[in-house]
Formats: sequence, structure tokens, C-alpha cells
Amino acid sequence: MDERGRQIIKMWTHNAGNDAELGAIEQIVGDYNESQDSYKVEIQAFPQDSYNTSVSAAAASRSLPCILDIDGPNTAELGLGRLPGAARRSRGPGRGLPRLGQG
Repeated sequence: MDERGRQIIKMWTHNAGNDAELGAIEQIVGDYNESQDSYKVEIQAFPQDSYNTSVSAAAASRSLPCILDIDGPNTAELGLGRLPGAARRSRGPGRGLPRLGQG
């Protein structure tokens, strides 16, 4: 729980080192966090170089965060197709947090 009593939800992103993309993610998450009082998303940003390795290791040890930021072409490389159904469901545009570029 955070200082306001909200449940913490961890999100990993591969945008460390890319100020524009990370800034967009931080804005979206910040808006979400301020929009309600039940949950707080906390971002952990990884450099792209180490992101795939970190996600694969976390998947193997069953320690993935609740939210992963993944580029579509990397899904197969990360082996996420072997995860249980709930872990690999995509919410798609307009469902859940908005994708970058959506107003």
C-alpha cells in the first residue's frame, strides 16, 4: 500500500534512456494514478538492452510484474506465448491504459 492506502501495481517498461517514450508513459501512468483512489502504478524503467533478458528471467522465476510494456515484435522472443492465458491476454486499443499516440 502507498501513503494514501492504494494497492501498488508494478509496471516494467523498456524506455529508460528514451526520454520521449518514458515521458509519455509517465504522463499516462500519472494521470491514471490521480484519476482514482484504489491503485497506484509504479514504473520501473529498464534500458532496452537488458529488458528482454530481465523479462525472460522474471517469467522463468514466476516473478513478473502485473504490467509489462512490450513491443509487439518482441513477444515471441520473450517466450510469453507459453505463459498462462491471463498473463498473455492483450487488452488492445481503447481497453485499459491508452496506447501511445491515442489522444
